[in-house]
Amino acid sequence: MQCTTRQAGCVSNNVLVGESNQLFLFEGNYNQFSYLSNQESVSESSKTNFLDNLRQRRRFAEERNLQYLHIIIPCKPLVMRDKTPEPYRQNIRSLFLHSYAPLFTNRDPLQERTLYPLASLIREQTQRDCYWANDTHINAAGQLCIYREIGEHIPDLSTTFPLLRIAEEPRQGDLGIMLGHSAPLPSLCFPWTGELLNYSNTSALPGNTGDIVITHNPLSRTQRRLVLFGDSFIKTMLHLFAHDFRTILYIRGPYFQPDMIELFAPDVLITSETERYLAGVDHDNNGPSLLFESFRERSDYKPGQDFQSALSAQLSYRSHPRITQDWEAEQTSLHSFNIKGIGEAIHNRDAQQRDKSGHNLEAVGPVPVIHIHKLHHQPQGDLMIELDAEIESQLKLTVLRNCTDMSAPLEIHQHPVRSGLQQIILPIDHSQPIDGLLLQPLHHPGRFTLQKIEWL
Repeated sequence: MQCTTRQAGCVSNNVLVGESNQLFLFEGNYNQFSYLSNQESVSESSKTNFLDNLRQRRRFAEERNLQYLHIIIPCKPLVMRDKTPEPYRQNIRSLFLHSYAPLFTNRDPLQERTLYPLASLIREQTQRDCYWANDTHINAAGQLCIYREIGEHIPDLSTTFPLLRIAEEPRQGDLGIMLGHSAPLPSLCFPWTGELLNYSNTSALPGNTGDIVITHNPLSRTQRRLVLFGDSFIKTMLHLFAHDFRTILYIRGPYFQPDMIELFAPDVLITSETERYLAGVDHDNNGPSLLFESFRERSDYKPGQDFQSALSAQLSYRSHPRITQDWEAEQTSLHSFNIKGIGEAIHNRDAQQRDKSGHNLEAVGPVPVIHIHKLHHQPQGDLMIELDAEIESQLKLTVLRNCTDMSAPLEIHQHPVRSGLQQIILPIDHSQPIDGLLLQPLHHPGRFTLQKIEWL
């Protein structure tokens, strides 16, 4: 039903309006509902290509002794069936279970290292929504649910992230924008995801294919390396993987890239796709290599030097590991410093150190965050921050405390920043142990100096 009002069951600009204002991608490039309702059928060539691709990738991993898993992220209407309007609700069925699962031995995808976490997401959905209302993607609850499922098949993954929180924050959604409703809605998010060092070519690309992100986390639980293939759904989970893996190479594209995997030399290999893309699967053998194309400049693609240096260093790991190790050590040094009397700190790439002291910095992006991750001692008293800023802005301090269910509210302080030297005193709650601090000195690009930080 085409209509202009936001009424359940109407379709506008390829967006289906569901119950309780849930939005669903209607057709798009892959005619999602046509395949879910069996109005269109998956071709035999797609089925053959899918199985061939999967088995080639498994063999590749086994020959190199890599832990391997393929993940298919379920379509939103299947998980939120009760919010899917009629007549679609009663007619949809799983594209994967109907067209692809019968291809597996004993109809068991896990025997061939394929995870389809539909049942887990449906269980989680009975407790809280797993997808953003105005978006196609999984929210923080869905991300955590899928990550825990992955941990059932890839050893030594975290099941909880005590310093992170799941909380409602205003967020724009891709479907809301398509529908002409760009106002942010309260959405389950991770307000803070960890201060990771990310290097990508995303902003230089004319489209999505060939999107590459290198994530390096000096504070990760292990030193393991991960190659992660997939689309924007699995990309929303990069911050969770980064807590367990020191370095991640994320690649977006429909085709396997054995040359890049070989050079990166991971410990774990994960491939993934969103279920709607199963409507048409091409063979990996038909795909081009992204290796040289990721470096080569052209009229519509000019990757930054930081990205090229990061990719070059990480792809040197198998043959020249010292190059990789030196690059990682340099990046850690460039983003770390000690705050006397407070603790060890690391900052993200929205801040740059202007000298070796670490206290003279420049905000080169909108969200420069300093994570004080190792306190010298359990603090007492108010926190005094002596700051010299070149611009007017806003300071934000978040007090980090462990919470295993990731639900406790965060203690957050905000204070205006004026141009020039100033002292800011923040009253801190010490009734519970403090496990770290997040300091965002500015909310705008500009230079600043942390003259002094101390407990009073």
